[in-house]
Order: sequence, then structure tokens, then C-alpha cells
Amino acid sequence: MRSKVLLAANLLSLLYGGYLLWYFGSPIIKYGITDFIESMKLTYEVLFDMLNIESSTFLVLNIILILLCLHIVAFVLGCLNGWLGFVSKKSGFAKFAAILYLLGTLCFPIYFIFGLPITVMGFIGAAKQKRMSAVSTSS
Repeated sequence: MRSKVLLAANLLSLLYGGYLLWYFGSPIIKYGITDFIESMKLTYEVLFDMLNIESSTFLVLNIILILLCLHIVAFVLGCLNGWLGFVSKKSGFAKFAAILYLLGTLCFPIYFIFGLPITVMGFIGAAKQKRMSAVSTSS
């Protein structure tokens, strides 16, 4: 048997990972990574010149972008591991996926409203999958 909570966590992570890739990844795919970085650099420079912002704010903005990228990577890899754990009925993959969801949520806590339920459901689903796997092998 497979855990229904793990299935729900995987479906939510698939939807959320798809949203992240669509919203943040489509400009990178459309323009290419080098053109995207260059256009972001020019946009920030113009914006900072208009608002008369210091370079330390630019550093903070770059840190936020790096954390956002880590958030996206953690959730996409967590989604892949979650589905791998669900299909193979292995609780280890599901637990690793939940840990990746937790790391992704901690990297970019602004989106905790999406990450926290997926994380909690992932840990509960991994525990239930482990229990179901133990019962089915002992029977």
C-alpha cells in the first residue's frame, strides 16, 4: 500500500514546483541565462540610480536572489524524490524529500505559506509509508 498523505504532498509539491519553474524559470528559458542576468543587472542599476540606493542594498538583493534559486532547486529536487519514494514505496526517499522541502522553506521563508504544509505533509507521509511498508513485509 501507499500513503495517501504522501500522495497529497507530492501533488502539492508538483503544483508548487511547476509554479516556481513557470513564474521564475520562464524568463530564463526565454532569454537565456546570460541575457537574463545582464538584463537584471541593467534593470537594477537603473532602478538604484533612480532611487539613489546604496550598493549594500544591491548586495542584499543578490543574496535574496541566491536564496530564491536555492528554494526553487530544493523544491524541484524534493518533488522528484517524493515521487520516487511514492512509486518505489520507500520511506527514505520520501523523508529526504520532506527534508528538502524544509530546507527550501528555510531558504526563502517568504513563501512559507506554501512550503510549510508540503513539508509537514511530507514528513507525515514518509512516516505512514514506513509503517505501511513494515506491515506489508511482515504479513
